[in-house]
Amino acid sequence: MRPQRTVINRRDTIYGDGTQTRDFTNIKDVVHGITLAMTSKEKLGADVFNIGLGKSTSLNDIVDALNKAFGKNIKPEYVDNPIKESYIQDQYADISKIQKKLGFRPTVTLVEGIKNQVENLRLEKVQKTSSDDFR
Repeated sequence: MRPQRTVINRRDTIYGDGTQTRDFTNIKDVVHGITLAMTSKEKLGADVFNIGLGKSTSLNDIVDALNKAFGKNIKPEYVDNPIKESYIQDQYADISKIQKKLGFRPTVTLVEGIKNQVENLRLEKVQKTSSDDFR
């Protein structure tokens, strides 16, 4: 999903019916998790950790959240998924290991992350418009 498309009233394409789920992670939480691993006093060696929200969200729910954040009602275009075999319908990060070993907890909810992104896009648009006035 590309929030920029919602700003300009353009539809996104969703392959399938939008019920497929993913774990959407805010970059602040990614940085937080990596920082915890880098600064840990425990020897981690080649330990592998999953960083995420630890819960899945459907693409349809993302569309709804974007529409709500932008105050719009843009419906995506649903098309047949070209990947028939081996398509992963549901996916989320198991963050229990990083929670247990490093005390990681996600700090930015999906809705907060979307609101922040929308605000950044609006600010970027205002700044661009303002700077265009001086050209």
